[in-house]
Amino acid sequence: MFGSTAGVAYVEDAAEVRRRSSRGSRSALPSLALLDVLMNLPVGQKVAFSALTAGQRKLLRTAPSGTVEFGHERVIRRAVAPVSARLALVTAKDWKVGLERAGRFAPFCARAVLLSSTPPNHDDVLMEASFYGAGVCVYAKGKLTMLVEPQPYVRRRHTPAQWRFAEELYAQFTAP
Repeated sequence: MFGSTAGVAYVEDAAEVRRRSSRGSRSALPSLALLDVLMNLPVGQKVAFSALTAGQRKLLRTAPSGTVEFGHERVIRRAVAPVSARLALVTAKDWKVGLERAGRFAPFCARAVLLSSTPPNHDDVLMEASFYGAGVCVYAKGKLTMLVEPQPYVRRRHTPAQWRFAEELYAQFTAP
């Protein structure tokens, strides 16, 4: 993801995964624009078509089956994000490259860099990684050593990009 080799620890929303599976839908929601419209609809509540713009109604009609439920002059949002990312672990040979790549995950979850050896400029690594909130760990000689703990991720707002990231993770773990 994001042009790097990374593992992402996540928690799935079991109810949402079941809901999608029961409808035969394992595909991710494709469109950032659609996710933006969905985020502005309450989950499980009727919304009158008249409260939506023509563009919003058009986008909702493109949604995969089961994403929304259409009724008489109303729509109900059923879909929510299927997973929530907790930690991205990016592998890298160079700590600066790893730190930059791990930073790409900052809007979505906690992140850390996995190195194969302790960098010679150990103090610089600790200071810079701590400043950016990224963790740094080294796996060498069969042992994992945490040099810097990643800062916990705190979601400050809900965005279509976050939901899209969750959909991309979902697509990867449901791929055959």
